[in-house]
Amino acid sequence: MSSDGLVEPSGRSSEARLWQALATRLNEVVPSGFRVRYRDGGHLVIEAPDGLGSAAFVGKAESADASLERLEWAAGPVRRLLSDVQDVVSETTRDPWPRMPGAKRVEAPAGARVANGVLHCWYGDEQAPVIALRQLALTGGRADVVSPDDEL
Repeated sequence: MSSDGLVEPSGRSSEARLWQALATRLNEVVPSGFRVRYRDGGHLVIEAPDGLGSAAFVGKAESADASLERLEWAAGPVRRLLSDVQDVVSETTRDPWPRMPGAKRVEAPAGARVANGVLHCWYGDEQAPVIALRQLALTGGRADVVSPDDEL
């Protein structure tokens, strides 16, 4: 762990690595000036350029013996987190983020699902997303081998 309480992904439980990997993927798509970080103790911090932001409790990490199937729960909390990030960006910029194509002031809804051991996250329609995060492979037969740097 770094001095500011941020978690390094290696050597951590599968859930901590999952949330760290998700924070990395969110940082790839949020507008400039925003940042998402995982903090030890089960919190994701959403920082805004105005110095404000939000913290979302995502839970303490489970033991490393959790099965891969146990990570199927991830879609619901991930969808809520995507929505939280969306709220911080939209409230800070006073503009819907991301905006649905062809709509004046409508946010693209957040979506997430786990299928075949892969976490899929997006904003908009799943079949034609406005923004799609890189997929996250929940590899192997055990949750402690979540791959934060997947190559699918």
